[in-house]
Amino acid sequence: MDPLVPIRRRALEEADAAFFAGWLPRARTMYEHLVDQALAAGDHGLEATSRSMLARCLLRRRDPEAASIQLDRARAALPEEDRVAEARVRAAQVRFIAGSATGPSLTNAMREYYEWAANHDEAAALDAATLLADHSEADERVDWYRRAIDHGRQAKQPVQVGGLCHALAATLESLERLPEALDAYKSALKLHELHGDRRQLVASRWAVGAIAARLEDHVLAQESLQAAVDEASQSMECEDLLALALADLAGVHQEWGDDIEARRLLLQAMAIGREIAMSQRWPERWTAMMEHAKRLEL
Repeated sequence: MDPLVPIRRRALEEADAAFFAGWLPRARTMYEHLVDQALAAGDHGLEATSRSMLARCLLRRRDPEAASIQLDRARAALPEEDRVAEARVRAAQVRFIAGSATGPSLTNAMREYYEWAANHDEAAALDAATLLADHSEADERVDWYRRAIDHGRQAKQPVQVGGLCHALAATLESLERLPEALDAYKSALKLHELHGDRRQLVASRWAVGAIAARLEDHVLAQESLQAAVDEASQSMECEDLLALALADLAGVHQEWGDDIEARRLLLQAMAIGREIAMSQRWPERWTAMMEHAKRLEL
């Protein structure tokens, strides 16, 4: 075995981390270096993988012609029976198709990707199911998100599963399937407590509290919303979520007949909302907040 293989694989992991974090210029440079290393070493699997990811970088930069060149070269380099590299090529290919195709042709391409991935690569199946969820109507989206969650658990991808649980919950909420939505938000919260960042954690706590309030479980609502407020107060990145959680917490106190505390919390939420221009970031929530203020005679 080439002693440099582990080094190149580690470099690929670092490039992937940059790509999925959204640092595209850095990721693109790293993948270009990996292509050079793969060519020098005759590592066709790494070449196919790196060129596939370069194609995805270029697609995000809205350069489909350059992406097409990289994708063609990735397919040409792809070794037989290298399922990991083939998964990368297929993932890039379906995204290339998504740039120009719509309707049945795109759906068929994504389903073909999923059917291959479900039999060969759990991480790719997670990716394919997520793509299908994102391009499906609400009822079908629920099924695809659930499939993606199952594949994510098999692939041991807890961070992605947490986000998928949250997305599933939001879809169920839009369908007014509130008990199911609450269960999904609770699942997201458990994963975000272990693996998520602060914003994900606050968002899940707020979502659990907001749905609990709609289901009239005011004890759970108060506990979750207060926890969201406490956590959000520690970060400037969560000011919008802090305002939303405060407003919903005001509603819980109003249900308990404590209008004084409800007014205090809502005034705090409105003050934050004005500072961060919530009327533009969350217009529907801001309108609801203003209507709530009228009911409390603020």
